[in-house]
Amino acid sequence: MDNVDLRLIRSFAKIYECRSMSRAAEFLHCSPAAVSMRLKFLEDQLGRTLFVRHHHRLEPTDLGEKLYWKAVNVLASYDEFLEGMRTGHDPISIKIGVPDDYALSFVQRGLRNISFPDESIEIDIICDLSGALDAAIQRQEIDIGLATLDRLPQGGKLVSKLQLKWVGDSTRLPEVGERVPLAVYPEGCVFRRSMIAALEMAGRRWKVVSQSRTSSGVLAAVRSGLAITSMADGSIPSDLCVVDHPALPMLNEIPVYLLKRPGPGSEAMNLIEAAIMDQLSPSQGGSLQPAAL
Repeated sequence: MDNVDLRLIRSFAKIYECRSMSRAAEFLHCSPAAVSMRLKFLEDQLGRTLFVRHHHRLEPTDLGEKLYWKAVNVLASYDEFLEGMRTGHDPISIKIGVPDDYALSFVQRGLRNISFPDESIEIDIICDLSGALDAAIQRQEIDIGLATLDRLPQGGKLVSKLQLKWVGDSTRLPEVGERVPLAVYPEGCVFRRSMIAALEMAGRRWKVVSQSRTSSGVLAAVRSGLAITSMADGSIPSDLCVVDHPALPMLNEIPVYLLKRPGPGSEAMNLIEAAIMDQLSPSQGGSLQPAAL
């Protein structure tokens, strides 16, 4: 099996998605007999069965299930290669590095407002903790990003200060005297330190009940009612509520730094920067007033 016809792989993938020879044939613009023959030829080459035939339905075998996802990647790469051949040049790749809660708020809203003059723009959004993003910028692995750190990063620029808010289920708040259950990012996170410092200063006991490197992990604990957390104003999902409770101390503001790869940026990169900065402007809730960290 040194070479496998891409038509066989494409037909296999479409059969998997449709679970029917006839429906796959409609998408592939050929007869069901041709699709069936391609599948048989592929199975003969593999020496394995890819589907179990049921009445009016095909179910993938374990091997078929495994190979489908590999086939999708192969076909996507091939189609991308063909597109590059047609246009005659590679797409301009721009790597944006942001914590995922910023990606789902400021970056998402900013990108919605951009009309790129060149259609061959490829945006790679890399989500990670702020410290890791800062290190990636220093290694020139990303082009532009946002980070919240406890000090000005090398080559970074303070672009906003955002108010931290308690976020959680207001019906499941701890009583006075009970420990405040927290969902947090790992050690080193500015959000984590701000919550703990505020609770300590107010004399409130606390405990970490959930920890995650991603906002989806942190918010899973919050949405379940297991814990509360903090989020920057402007990044709070619409399905969650800000907890304003006298038993919880007010949180401080946190800095948002713009990170940029050294050197001049492309037109597309400058458009992205301007769109994201617009989302962090004072009119959108951001502030550049002095704040304690």
